Amino acid sequence: MCLIRLYDVDNGIPSDQSDGFFSIVSYIPGDASGNQVVNLTDVIYLLNYLFKGDLPPSPMAAGDVNGDCKVNLTDVVYLLNYLFKAGDPPVPGCA
Repeated sequence: MCLIRLYDVDNGIPSDQSDGFFSIVSYIPGDASGNQVVNLTDVIYLLNYLFKGDLPPSPMAAGDVNGDCKVNLTDVVYLLNYLFKAGDPPVPGCA
């Protein structure tokens, strides 16, 4: 559990206080396999997920390489361009 405090930015006086839960998910964009590096293994992982029904990336956002909020073949092409054609790096989160 965490304590979240909101402050009035004009005078710094606490204006509200609330208890709540949250989690922090850490991932490397493009690291679909979860091995902490972005490489050809991630391309193969995504292809296996998309065409063989293997496990999805965890978190799914790691496989959303182009940031369009979907994991599909365009992510595979984007990742191949990044790895072998000096394309743009994987995008963190949905664009």
